[in-house]
Amino acid sequence: MIISNVYSILIIDDETANLKVLSSLLKDDYRVIAVKSGAIGIEKAQALQPDLILLDVVMPALNGFEVIQRLKQISTTSHIPVVFITGLNSPEDEETGLTLGAVDYIYKPFSPSVVRARVATQIKIIQQKRELTGLSDELKIAADIKARFLANMSHEIRTPLTTIIGYTDSLLKGEVPENQRLNAIEAVANSGQHLLGVVNDILDFSKIEANQLEIEHITVNLFELLHHVYQMGLALAQNKPLKIAFVLATKLPCLIKTDPTRLKQILFNLLSNAIKFTESGEVSLIIRREASQLVFAVKDTGIGIAPDKIGSLFGAFHQVETSTTRKYGGSGLGLSISKNLSEKLGGDITVQSELNQGSCFTLSIALDIAPNSRWTTQYDFNQVTEIDINKEEYEKNPILGRVLLAEDHDENRQLFCLILESLGLQVDAVCNGEEAVESCLLNDYQLVLMDIQMPILDGLSAFELLKQSGFETPVIALTANVMAEDIENYKALGFADHCAKPINRRELIDKIRYYMETTQSSNHEQQAHINSDAYTALQAEFKNKLIDHADVLITLLSVNNQAEIAKLAHQIHGAAASFGFTEIGYKAAEIEQLFMQKNRNESFANTVLDLVKMLKATV
Repeated sequence: MIISNVYSILIIDDETANLKVLSSLLKDDYRVIAVKSGAIGIEKAQALQPDLILLDVVMPALNGFEVIQRLKQISTTSHIPVVFITGLNSPEDEETGLTLGAVDYIYKPFSPSVVRARVATQIKIIQQKRELTGLSDELKIAADIKARFLANMSHEIRTPLTTIIGYTDSLLKGEVPENQRLNAIEAVANSGQHLLGVVNDILDFSKIEANQLEIEHITVNLFELLHHVYQMGLALAQNKPLKIAFVLATKLPCLIKTDPTRLKQILFNLLSNAIKFTESGEVSLIIRREASQLVFAVKDTGIGIAPDKIGSLFGAFHQVETSTTRKYGGSGLGLSISKNLSEKLGGDITVQSELNQGSCFTLSIALDIAPNSRWTTQYDFNQVTEIDINKEEYEKNPILGRVLLAEDHDENRQLFCLILESLGLQVDAVCNGEEAVESCLLNDYQLVLMDIQMPILDGLSAFELLKQSGFETPVIALTANVMAEDIENYKALGFADHCAKPINRRELIDKIRYYMETTQSSNHEQQAHINSDAYTALQAEFKNKLIDHADVLITLLSVNNQAEIAKLAHQIHGAAASFGFTEIGYKAAEIEQLFMQKNRNESFANTVLDLVKMLKATV
């Protein structure tokens, strides 16, 4: 058994022949030190710190038992394992040696294979102990880091919560003066955004550890993305005497292919760090092309980083000093996440820094130029573009129409209703999936906003029932599940879109406006082609089909195909409402509603028969 030469063995024996034999057996696999007396052996053990000691029992001056006793009393040698070499073969001597701390015995005359095997066994034990000790140390370090992280997270979460709870409580009690209410509300909003950032960091880190973080590869307008980051940087630095400068160092393409969300996330993290740790001076972002890489250098004139701290800067849960965390805040995950994201985007992040002089974090990503992209060396980041439009601009045009909101959380439901009604929409709100299905089948909506996790009937089950009934109105999933596979699943099931919680107001309004306008445009196009004569003809055609519908319903009822009955009832419901057959429409809607209930057999059949009578009577 061959063990690495890094292990050293000290042999203590007063007989030269024994030293030569043992040295020759072990020298090829270990570093061997041989001495001829116990006193010298103790000195060598202290000075050289061997991994293993082979110690003769019978020696002049100091015998082996006396030597091991002294070795165990010395703090620097007490841990070194000792194997006795002896020609004595008495149980009493062996018991004495083991009692004094020996780990094994090698008996004379030496058997080469036994000597090598016993030594190799002890070396393997030493190796395993060191690995376990190293693992234990790593676990202790990890535990300390995570303990500090949890303490930091407690601070990061509780601090903004203190602001949110404190201000809202004071606002509710009327304690905040009129002229201070706007500041209080802004403080609550800012604290909420801070909390969202902390939660996003934790979720991103968890996805990275589980190897579940997905990356897009789509066409992006590089300068619009940079403009957005620039505007966010200006907002962060507005209360500091800081100059924010974005510089194009080389000719750059306007359109590239990458993940815009993740690129923006990295750049904003680097820029916000630079602003956070710079009290005055300048923070700049210099963008350049280097071969097949797009490079972003974020420079600042801030506090800088000590050389011995840079190596661990990109580790999880890490900040340079505990005092830094207390003063500046932050999760300690941002740079670790950014480093991982940069690698997924085909690049890296490096850092150069000098204490009290500033830092430069350099991000590189793979440069994939989109087809037909323009190139430029100039861009005015202070210009006003569409992405700078404020709330009043993008919300000023009312959205007309009727929508259904299904949300079980009382406060969220009130908030969504407030937003939707402020846009000019008529809103019906329900608390669970069962009520949502009932409302959709009884009323006409241009759009449905469906929470996914609801009591009685969840959003997915409710949506499936609506599909089975032939419901075609667009449904947007409202969900806190924001994993890529969740979103793909919603779209695969047939949801028109999704909005993540907590809701981004601008995104929600944009999506509502899009689907409302699309639905209304479709309806207007249909109505534009229907004049009064055509309408009369279509009404007559619908009436002529009522007998056929009645016969189909009787056939389906005879084989108890309730799902197909519900689909046909939905078709009749929609058309009846359009052509003025109100009572038929209500009865058809009642069938749809009964189909959603568990105990429906007798009442369902009776209602179908009632509808059949009404259809035949109308003709």
